[in-house]
Amino acid sequence: MRVTALSAHRLLVTSVLVATKFLDDSYYSNVYFAKVGGVSLTELNGLEVELLLRLDFRLHVLPEEFEAVCASLCERLQPAEELPRRRTAAVEVPTLHVAPAAA
Repeated sequence: MRVTALSAHRLLVTSVLVATKFLDDSYYSNVYFAKVGGVSLTELNGLEVELLLRLDFRLHVLPEEFEAVCASLCERLQPAEELPRRRTAAVEVPTLHVAPAAA
């Protein structure tokens, strides 16, 4: 699968799913991740297998490898000031008032 602006969320949800399964003893089901990621369960299952095969099932990353990839990605990304800005409407956030606990 080629990663584009329209498919990046598929890579993200699949990566989070695989990382969660690798790192945690208890995790949400693929059904949950599919709903949250906006993809079908069948598609997510296929993406999970494809990601694992492409990684050759090597999920452990050394800190040096991680930092090298992060540095490479940062070099390729546009600085935030160069990105086109969208106008958004102001949203009022309600204040939460909490009553003091009874002694």
